[in-house]
Amino acid sequence: MADNFIREVDEDLRRRQLEDFWHKYGRYIVGAAVLVVALTAANVGWREYRQASFNSQSEQYAAAVAKLDAGQLDEAETFLNALQDDGNQGYRFIASLQLAKQAFTAGQTEQGLDILNQLATASDIDKVLQDFAVLSIAMHNLDNSSYEDLALYLNPLITPDNPWQYLAQELLGLAAYKDGQKDMAVQLLGELSGNVDAPRAVQKRAEELLAVIR
Repeated sequence: MADNFIREVDEDLRRRQLEDFWHKYGRYIVGAAVLVVALTAANVGWREYRQASFNSQSEQYAAAVAKLDAGQLDEAETFLNALQDDGNQGYRFIASLQLAKQAFTAGQTEQGLDILNQLATASDIDKVLQDFAVLSIAMHNLDNSSYEDLALYLNPLITPDNPWQYLAQELLGLAAYKDGQKDMAVQLLGELSGNVDAPRAVQKRAEELLAVIR
């Protein structure tokens, strides 16, 4: 009985450490991903701007951001909805991402996921942006989905030519551990920590996760 008690305490401690890790680094993981997306979408938007002279869209988005910063959410959504409906793909994507963020912040999880699903399956959206939408869906489902379910989203992203491969593998390793598949988690995170091509920040997080899991 004492051994069982010690094991339960140890598992609870590991779970708490894992949760603390995700709370500590989760915002940086998401923030880095959003930065890459913003740069990619801006590049796509700039190409289309040069081709079609959609200069009003940058003004619409700037107005939406200003309204968000001022806490005027309804007015911001008006600008974002207009971009989502009529913008080129770069601004349409960023506007949709902002609307999804607003939905999650307001506790409207299903609405947020619906927006991300539309982005992930939109045939007229750049593949890099589609894949980020898929990664975002997995992030928001991390706490309430099984490893197998999340693997359906993340495994297709873990390919040598995908810019999201390292974040996808990191999330999948975390999902494996949270789902009780410790060996799979160790394998995924071990590969990531030893991958010299992965960003150092990702390698470091994988090493720290392994220290918690083992």
